[in-house]
Amino acid sequence: QLAGGALEPPFLSKRVLQEGEKQDIARAALAMLEPGMTVGLSAGTTTWTLARLLKSRSFAGQLTFVTNSVNVATELQANGWTDILLSGGNFRTPSDALVGPLAELTLQQLYTDVLFLGIHGMDLERGLMTPN
Repeated sequence: QLAGGALEPPFLSKRVLQEGEKQDIARAALAMLEPGMTVGLSAGTTTWTLARLLKSRSFAGQLTFVTNSVNVATELQANGWTDILLSGGNFRTPSDALVGPLAELTLQQLYTDVLFLGIHGMDLERGLMTPN
């Protein structure tokens, strides 16, 4: 029971919500990629959907990935990718993301050509928002 707040559903529950929309977004993201790019993928079910669609043979294995998502990294590996960097950090459920100071420090040191970022909200004054 949670007083004064809301529970975030677990990853496995969220990944089946709005599947068609997530696949549309993932296909649009695929069209932006070119061999040789370094691709940043945040944790989330939409970025996981993109990872599911990314087959290494499509880009001759010439993409590098940076992620804070255990699920995204696992899906990329299952699709034949080998150049995958995980940020490190504290494992956060229910998103299965690596978060906290270590993740932030690692990601601040890296450059990506493109970033696909899942967020929970947006505010004109505060910017992009996520639970952690």
